[in-house]
Amino acid sequence: MMISHSQHRQVTKILTDISARMIEGELNEYCRSGNLDLAEEDYLDIIDKKTASLFAASCQIGGILGNASDEEEHSLVEYGTSLGMSFQIIDDLLDFTGNEKVLGKPVFSDLNEGRITLPLIYTMNNDGGMNRKRITEILKEKKKAEEYAFKSREVISQFPESVHREALILIPEYFLTRNK
Repeated sequence: MMISHSQHRQVTKILTDISARMIEGELNEYCRSGNLDLAEEDYLDIIDKKTASLFAASCQIGGILGNASDEEEHSLVEYGTSLGMSFQIIDDLLDFTGNEKVLGKPVFSDLNEGRITLPLIYTMNNDGGMNRKRITEILKEKKKAEEYAFKSREVISQFPESVHREALILIPEYFLTRNK
């Protein structure tokens, strides 16, 4: 199937915009590297720009190429954003709780690189220490990631029942239970 000229322009614009957002997120993270006073909303803004916007753009482009209505396209963007937020929070949790052999990278690598993630923000706000047991207890709650996963499932549930919708509903659950 050939992509129409207007779809091509729209996809190109989305890819250009997402590239700029991701660069902005990377620069924001770099500028705040090592800042233990990073607020939760700043962290969420960074991962929204770096990760969630990529998921959102991917879903939006899929919708465009699948001839989704404007409303469906908007819902796909919302789904992708929530899914990306959930994915990144879980990824950051795994940096604290994961198994180095399973992850394929050293645990605490984000921290060693000066990345301030949500688990560290919660820990610093609660006791200010780096007690691994305390960090593990906080991380197992996964509350914030679960909120975004729930939102992504809620949004995609508005689409007509299909095997594709069911597959998209399963992705957030996979993210919440993955170990690498």
